[in-house]
Amino acid sequence: MPDTFDTFAMTACGRMAHGDHAIEILDDIALFFEGEVPGTTAGTTILDRTSRVFQGGRFPSLAPVYQDTLAGIEVADRPGSCALAVFDGHSIETDDVAGDTRFSQAWRDLSMAHGLEALVSLPAFQRDGIALGTFVIARRKGQPLTGPARALADRCTVLVGHVLTYARERAAHELVLGELQHRVRNIFNTIGALVYSTLRTNPDPAKFRTALDGRIAALAQAHSMALGDGDVELGKLVRLTLAPYSFENNVRIDGPAFRLTKHSAQAFALSLHELATNAAKYGALSRPGGEVAIRWGCSDDGFRFDWAESGGPPVTPPARSGFGQRTLRGSFAGAVDGKVELDFPAEGCSFRMTSPDAARVGALVN
Repeated sequence: MPDTFDTFAMTACGRMAHGDHAIEILDDIALFFEGEVPGTTAGTTILDRTSRVFQGGRFPSLAPVYQDTLAGIEVADRPGSCALAVFDGHSIETDDVAGDTRFSQAWRDLSMAHGLEALVSLPAFQRDGIALGTFVIARRKGQPLTGPARALADRCTVLVGHVLTYARERAAHELVLGELQHRVRNIFNTIGALVYSTLRTNPDPAKFRTALDGRIAALAQAHSMALGDGDVELGKLVRLTLAPYSFENNVRIDGPAFRLTKHSAQAFALSLHELATNAAKYGALSRPGGEVAIRWGCSDDGFRFDWAESGGPPVTPPARSGFGQRTLRGSFAGAVDGKVELDFPAEGCSFRMTSPDAARVGALVN
């Protein structure tokens, strides 16, 4: 088995290097295991850690109804919940699916209908130890998964973790590319708004040029942070992102010195740009007297960041969710399992991001 697995794993890694779709690779891992260990049914479950639900599953040897039913199952907080154990990174094993009350009755009935009488569910981790899903091996009762078969299951689980990490990173990369394209489309509108607002308060040509040069330079610096590789202090990022827009407006910033991780810094750079641009075009930064209040902090419950606008034009909720809103929600979900609340009360846009693990967002600067 090891030699066969090594060859298969090398091929799977090569496919990821060439950009193959993660779902296809996950299906092939399951089929590979089934071929090596006859009498088993294998597959992968995928967690949506932000919403604490199963995003879905991939069981290529079963009817689609089985894996489709997994989508949306909540990670319950009740003791004994298998979903909660998986979320926390623990293995689940049962020799009697039908009689195991840790599973919901509907799920037990579904499994038995597909001949899945016993199973082992092994958490698949990314590098930092966060479980992104599981590798599941089901079998008939009385056919234990031991010896070489169990060792192969463990090795396949590690490979599944690599593939799920690859899928997450690829989704984050596509989000960044989409956001950059979104920025290019908006850049001329943004610069035009800066020109007019600067001219309104600096009619003298010399002062106008100095003020405009400073605003465009700040805008360029904020753009470059979205592609940076180093750690970033959150307060500095906030001030730099808002610098081009806040000459006439009241921006209140309240939060401790906090150094972001690489992934959270990128998420904040993208999201702050989106919030600032929209505020300058439609919201509190679009006219004198508008105000943006920004605050953040850590507690036992994790990390929290708030953005609240007031004093701008009356807000009308958008009729549809555009790419900007998808950026605000998706960037934090992938980076720090962050939950985003975006509201549009009449007094101004309100944005809140919370993450249960502050260490994944960054660390306080002593």
